[in-house]
Amino acid sequence: MRHAALAFTMLACAALPARAADVTPPAAAALSAGSATRRSVEIRWDAPGDDGAVGTAASYDLRYTPIGPIDTAAKFAAAPAAAGLPVPAAAGTPQSFALTGLLAATTYYLALRSADEAANLSPLSNSLQVLTLTAAPPAPVAGIRGTRDEGTGAFTLSWSALSLYSDGSALDQDFTGYELRRSTSLTGVFAPVASLSSTTLSYTDPGSLTAAALYRIHSADALGGFSTARTALSNDADTRVIFTSPDGAARLEVPAAVQGPLFAAGNPLGEDVRCEWTRRPAEESGPVFLSYDLSVVQADLGAGDLIFPQPGAELYLTPPAGADWSRLAVFGDNGVDYTKLGGLRSGDSLVITVTRPGRYRLQEAARASAFQVTRVVPSKVFTPNGDGINDAIAIHFENPGRDTVSGDVFDVTGSRVGSLKLGPSGDSLSWDGKDGSGQGARPGVYIYQLRGGGSSASGTVVLVR
Repeated sequence: MRHAALAFTMLACAALPARAADVTPPAAAALSAGSATRRSVEIRWDAPGDDGAVGTAASYDLRYTPIGPIDTAAKFAAAPAAAGLPVPAAAGTPQSFALTGLLAATTYYLALRSADEAANLSPLSNSLQVLTLTAAPPAPVAGIRGTRDEGTGAFTLSWSALSLYSDGSALDQDFTGYELRRSTSLTGVFAPVASLSSTTLSYTDPGSLTAAALYRIHSADALGGFSTARTALSNDADTRVIFTSPDGAARLEVPAAVQGPLFAAGNPLGEDVRCEWTRRPAEESGPVFLSYDLSVVQADLGAGDLIFPQPGAELYLTPPAGADWSRLAVFGDNGVDYTKLGGLRSGDSLVITVTRPGRYRLQEAARASAFQVTRVVPSKVFTPNGDGINDAIAIHFENPGRDTVSGDVFDVTGSRVGSLKLGPSGDSLSWDGKDGSGQGARPGVYIYQLRGGGSSASGTVVLVR
């Protein structure tokens, strides 16, 4: 009986068919492009499976080249292979891969093959064409400030860490750091002083205070690109931050005393900012020589707004050669129309003090033939509470005769409260809300009176605490 059972078992086993060899390859994948950076592209596909579109493949092989389409097995074999590919997922599962280490602004061609456990290879995928982004330089630096060491004569600069390229993409391994440059004038050559790493955010220039100097900080990348640098920092007592237009005809100078809003702790935006000039040539016709939009740019390249505390920043506009200085004036956009702000000649420019960015023009206008008040900032109400916003009232005037101008402040009973002081510019007087003894005046309505050139001008302001 035992021999019979053994014989039966052997016959049964012999009757089982042999397992067929796996000769079905995975299906071809369909590649599509995802996001791209200067150095990488994202590739997407649905997992093709093991046997055709069923099961799970064993491995992927991705090839890429800038030479041309990968549409034959020979071209696939000749192209470089990508490393670090993901493990195949079940058929139909969306998968992706970031191909890195590419050249900027370059077209690449890619193709994918998958293999199963029996080493069956899928047909080639489509030959996908992708383009890496143009090599935009790093964004300009913000948060620039300076510190003078009168004892050693050294000047220390510091600035904010950078996070973006000028096209808004995040910094990558190509960002190498900063280059500090120095000049003796805004129109002179800014020569390199130091090359600094990407983690270095300050630099001390020993002995700098022995001569006047201006500094600019450029961010740099490994592709040889440098950021634009329209911002300069002076090493003088005011350590002015200077924002210059690309054509050099406009600039904003912000002394240390009013630089607070340029930094995160001093503005409602919560981050360091810089100012940029944009010329508006469509408005430059007839009496208008120059027209600009002075805007605030945040570190993330978005736009914002800020207010400089009194006495404000100085705005310079340089007219073309041959302009009639006696008829020039700066105008500002108040949201409805351009109003005349006046201005004083300083070298080859007309300068006014401003408390906020905006749109400004330099144009011909009928200048006053006699002393007159042109504007009051703020226009009516001021709040001398020490917060740096509207802490003083500034009364601007035109004084074509260059006469001595003085002024006083009175309460509504006609009693003299105090005097107006020169500033914030040479064509203005201001009142900080204090009486003649230096004590803060009470809230209420006050009358100011200016005298110059044999005439006078008066108006009212409201002091609120």
